[in-house]
Amino acid sequence: MMIGKIPLFVYDIADVGDKLPLILQKIRLHIRNDDLFAYGIDYVQLAKTGIERIDSSGNKIRITQWVIDELGKATKRLKVYAIWVSKLNRDVMVRGGSFRPRNSDLYGGDFEYIADIIEFMHRPLAYEGLRGMEREDGYVYKDYDVEHIITKNRLFGGKVGSWWDYQEDEDPNEEPIFDLMKAKMPVLEEGEDLPF
Repeated sequence: MMIGKIPLFVYDIADVGDKLPLILQKIRLHIRNDDLFAYGIDYVQLAKTGIERIDSSGNKIRITQWVIDELGKATKRLKVYAIWVSKLNRDVMVRGGSFRPRNSDLYGGDFEYIADIIEFMHRPLAYEGLRGMEREDGYVYKDYDVEHIITKNRLFGGKVGSWWDYQEDEDPNEEPIFDLMKAKMPVLEEGEDLPF
């Protein structure tokens, strides 16, 4: 109901194409016509710049860094907010120990340089090796318990840390369902501190 009241424009890559100039053209169009204040790109690594024609090295990380750099410059120039969803590199799967993501896991290193806030979502039971994992107090994690991890923060006094959304107990006869409407970003009252 809340999202339904927001003017939201969604473009599929099949409609707009994956070229960065076309993506930026759509953003400019909505800034001009609809007073756009923010845009989001899901899986930012799929965007292309045209540099691929010049840089034939096949180095996807270098091309991703170029995309991120160009998007960062355009976002500042256009004075809008940006939310970029990124994939992680595979280091998180092979390093052993903790599977909690960290900034070095971002695919293409310029995210850390450009972003104001970096948030990871970590679901321990998505990893086979963490099945049966429990906290010190004996709580056994459920399938859809999610830790939100802020690893970089230029806002709110620069605080970093994490908080959890816990899956509510379900009827044992039903398939567990994670209800996104129950997942909450902490709401701060005036003068109240962050939850981490």
